[in-house]
Amino acid sequence: MKKYRVTLTDQEVGLLEDITRKGKRSAPIIRNAYILLNANEGGQWKRAKGRGYFQTAGGHDTDT
Repeated sequence: MKKYRVTLTDQEVGLLEDITRKGKRSAPIIRNAYILLNANEGGQWKRAKGRGYFQTAGGHDTDT
């Protein structure tokens, strides 16, 4: 059950992806960026292979 609907524009997705890639922000900001990307109803986002902890498209969250 989804509690909130999140629909991000392509520009917002790009900004959040930059935040997660660069890693120059605080951990809570990066974590929130991942949460928003995963909650986005506009697309299926997956974290880069080999980096670990978030994926969508029916996958499970992992901590590697």
